[in-house]
Amino acid sequence: MLQRSLILSILLFFSAVQAADFTIISASGGSFTETDESGGVSLYGGIAGTCASPSTGSTCNTCTNTATPAVGCNPASVHSTLQIGITITTGAAVTNRAVKVYTGTSGFDSAVQIGTNGTLTAAASATVTVPVTFDWGDVCDADSNFDGVCNPASTPTTGLSFDSSRKIFVGIDADGDGMEESETTSFPIYLHHIDTTQAAINQQAVCASQDNTKFGACGFILDVGGDEKLFMRDLILSSSTPLVPSGAPEWYGVVFFSQDQTGQALSPANVSTASSDPIIKAYDTTDYSIDATLDGFENYHDYCLIMGNINKAQNIFYLTTGGTAAENCGQPSEVVGLLDDKSCFISTAAFGSDMAKEVETFRQFRNHFLIPYDFGREFVKAYYEYSPPAANFIAQSEVLRFAARVMLYPFYFFSLLSLKFGFLYALLGLVMTILFLRQMKFFVQLWKTFGVSNRNRLKIFLVLFSIAFLAQTRAYAQLFPNEKKVQKPGAQADGLVKIDKDGVYIYKPEPQNVKHSSHVRLGMVSNPDVESEVCDENDQNCQTITFDDIYSGASGMGFEYVYENFFFTDNGVNFGKLGLQLGVSISYAQGQGRLVSDLNTESVESYSFLTVPVFAGGIYRFEYRDRQILVPYFGGGGVYTVLAEKREDKSELKGIGAPGFYAFGGGLLNLSAIDRDLGSEFETEYDIKNLWLSVEYKFLSVSSEAFSLENGYVQAGMGFDF
Repeated sequence: MLQRSLILSILLFFSAVQAADFTIISASGGSFTETDESGGVSLYGGIAGTCASPSTGSTCNTCTNTATPAVGCNPASVHSTLQIGITITTGAAVTNRAVKVYTGTSGFDSAVQIGTNGTLTAAASATVTVPVTFDWGDVCDADSNFDGVCNPASTPTTGLSFDSSRKIFVGIDADGDGMEESETTSFPIYLHHIDTTQAAINQQAVCASQDNTKFGACGFILDVGGDEKLFMRDLILSSSTPLVPSGAPEWYGVVFFSQDQTGQALSPANVSTASSDPIIKAYDTTDYSIDATLDGFENYHDYCLIMGNINKAQNIFYLTTGGTAAENCGQPSEVVGLLDDKSCFISTAAFGSDMAKEVETFRQFRNHFLIPYDFGREFVKAYYEYSPPAANFIAQSEVLRFAARVMLYPFYFFSLLSLKFGFLYALLGLVMTILFLRQMKFFVQLWKTFGVSNRNRLKIFLVLFSIAFLAQTRAYAQLFPNEKKVQKPGAQADGLVKIDKDGVYIYKPEPQNVKHSSHVRLGMVSNPDVESEVCDENDQNCQTITFDDIYSGASGMGFEYVYENFFFTDNGVNFGKLGLQLGVSISYAQGQGRLVSDLNTESVESYSFLTVPVFAGGIYRFEYRDRQILVPYFGGGGVYTVLAEKREDKSELKGIGAPGFYAFGGGLLNLSAIDRDLGSEFETEYDIKNLWLSVEYKFLSVSSEAFSLENGYVQAGMGFDF
């Protein structure tokens, strides 16, 4: 009998503590819903100020007060009639079961029911909304600190919150015998109310360093402006972990309000919470840092900012409104790199690069013949205002870019002539060209009078000339065939050198006629000589920036890869090795852009710059025997150098290129000849004939209207023949 009673007691105990067969996955109708790593839900509500038009279905924005100094507010304030929604995922299927919602500060036994009674029918593992209607007023009415319309019982200067540990319980009567604790699950709910009529909770004095008499963050300093953005240089906290008022929810982060004060005396004190939409920056809770970029500003306008603290209830208070203009005001500015130019939109889209020679010509024509005159300035202003959409449209299609180039080339030649000979001479040349084109029909008639037979003789001559050219090309190919000869080993033991003490037969095979080689090298290279002309927002006061202005800290380290194919080797007996070389070199630099409003000031935005010469040419090695220890070589050819630049916060990559030439000379040290065993192993296992150490001097020269580059540098590396 005792045993049965004990078993029955154990079963009743486990049935009482088993978890409800559903999971709360989200809650809505609050200022902020937090979901932790395990999926647990917490609902926060904040009240700061009065909702002008409360709705049962949405929060309201109380950050509309134009008062200065600024007062506390909440961009997602709750109110007593705002309904709370709960979403759950069922375990087992339920059919026509009672659903109720409760609230309490401890266990389910002391919780009180709130809202309507609901009934639920749902399949297993279904995601459904709890069919109970209740609002914040129902929860407030159950809390001793608030009444049924969420008015606080008192108004402390730190705000007032729900009783600690308040929860919402959701129950589903799965067995139909009344709600039991085992059939419920819960989540925390928080309410924080601040009285925005109290100055002590609205503002706090600005601090220059950590100050544990303040709360949250108590000061900030702006950095230089960016492109349509401002940056923070310093955020000053009350403590290493920002101090939280007693009873209030944890801090969510900081929030900024701004005001455009262009043309006015700059003063952060004149900024209100209604001056702009709030810019909210959440804390990284590992170190309480924030993203320092503030977006949404217009270039060349003066803005002043104030900062407030925002907690998880989304209440904004303890605002710092007493900052100085030097620290809390700033001006965004367009930011340029070396390959940036903000002017010739359509021509840049047509010719593919704002550093193309055609675009540079248009730019010079603008500066010489348009900007100095009122009519020209009006034309340039209208062009900059209306051409960007057209340029963006043109840049998306190669066909449109080609058509635009065709239409722009007459203007390009006219601009070129104007710059070289003067505007009047160019205009005279244009008139003469038009008159000449009008006479083109004369030449058409002359061709017609040439006669059919004479035109046929001309066509036959062109065909015979083409056949002769192709025949000459074929004869050259036969004289210098590109054949790969492979010597297959025989079955006899030719080449036996010796038998070592272990009985290993050692052979000296015939030398391979290897034709391929590959090398990697590192060296200190020169930086390209690039200049960019930058004008202010009115396209005046133009200045020139250079590579060194932006990338003064460039290391100059270059990496190179080279492939060589030796089409004439003669087995290295009489002539040495003659071949072709293909390669690419890359050097990298990083620097800060420049503000268009002040080219002497570095921007926060950084740039990356690549110099990529791609070269092809010939190479000759003074290599006359197999396993030669030291091999001099020289060569040269043509190079095409690409310059590419990218700003860190943009995906667009800008680039220009220009041709040039290069020459080189150096020496190869044959490691396979120094260590014969190593050489034999590489040749047997990896089919690598010679393993080289190389030292080389290279000279590279590129000169164009866009940029110039002259590099004379020493580099070293490793390579191998195969």
